[in-house]
Amino acid sequence: MQARLKQMTHYRIETRMTLSLETVHCLPWRNLEAVRWKNGGGTTREVACDASASEPGWRLSIADLDRAGPFSSFSGWQRCFGVLGRHPVTLAFGDREVGLSLAESVVFSGGEPVDCRLPEGPSLALNLMFDPARWDGSMKPCHWDDVVCPKGCEAAWFVLAACPTQPSQGGCTWMAGDTLVLKSHPARRNERCFDAPAPTVLADTSVAGFLIAIYPAQLSSKERK
Repeated sequence: MQARLKQMTHYRIETRMTLSLETVHCLPWRNLEAVRWKNGGGTTREVACDASASEPGWRLSIADLDRAGPFSSFSGWQRCFGVLGRHPVTLAFGDREVGLSLAESVVFSGGEPVDCRLPEGPSLALNLMFDPARWDGSMKPCHWDDVVCPKGCEAAWFVLAACPTQPSQGGCTWMAGDTLVLKSHPARRNERCFDAPAPTVLADTSVAGFLIAIYPAQLSSKERK
């Protein structure tokens, strides 16, 4: 499967659903447990996963890219990959290379061999992987002041890309990889990781990140509008 064109810069969400900031929770990157990749080549931190079946159908995670090397294979799954860290990432496929900078993303088959290169040093990356027979997902760059919860989604998140650290109303310093939970099924929430909800989530609403949404595979595009 050919990698799709990079999704870049500002993206405005057209589907609308009321989002109350009083209901938004923060899942700090620092609270996520680091575990080894399936191939042992790096570490990843799980943000959320499918708990609706005995065999999970999707997973959202943040990878620490400390060194170059191959990605793990997830044959049969679709993979959305985006850069959260300031340093760019190059993905080398068998017949092409895709260079990605901050808040840029690409989609490819999870079973496709990929070698990760870090031309300017370690970085941080966001991964959404799902079984397309059961689920559909999207990863779109946008700014916080444009974020709304997409209609028809099962769960949605806004994951911060690298930005100047800034204190929130509660004194927390925001970091790349911190996740604002817009919509999450109770079975998929790890309450131990969540900070209390904050009515004013970000002091600088222009901060960039990725809006992530997961949908049932049978949901048509019309039902998302």
